[in-house]
Amino acid sequence: MDSGLQPVPEPEIVRLGSPVPKRILVVDDEQSNRELLEGMLEALGHQTVLADDGVDALLKLPLGFDLVLVDLLLPKMDGWAFITELRKDDQFATLPVVVLTGRTGFFDRKVKARLEHVEAYVAKPLKPLALRAIVRGLLTERHGTE
Repeated sequence: MDSGLQPVPEPEIVRLGSPVPKRILVVDDEQSNRELLEGMLEALGHQTVLADDGVDALLKLPLGFDLVLVDLLLPKMDGWAFITELRKDDQFATLPVVVLTGRTGFFDRKVKARLEHVEAYVAKPLKPLALRAIVRGLLTERHGTE
């Protein structure tokens, strides 16, 4: 006998307080740094895509990202040249960029960061807690959630 009732689909379970995974591009020529950052970001529940230079990073931009972490000293195309190219495209004009570098001079940090529209500047060696706070803050600011 057909009652005309349709089965009710199972409800989707959503955990309150769990972050929605974000996609983060990590650009660094040192494999150990890429692996360290990948592990830290994935432990926070995010997806990472790795690039070893600025040219490789530009080619991966169409994949879509919520944040970019980029070293300044890169082969083929350095970090500043990558950021300049990134900002030329309106699609990426508001994409948050965090510079990672061992160079901590006044000119690099204060002047270039403003000129290139960099949201944060983190000196190496990386301090995991500080980097996590920056990543969380930028993703929350951009999306309203981590």
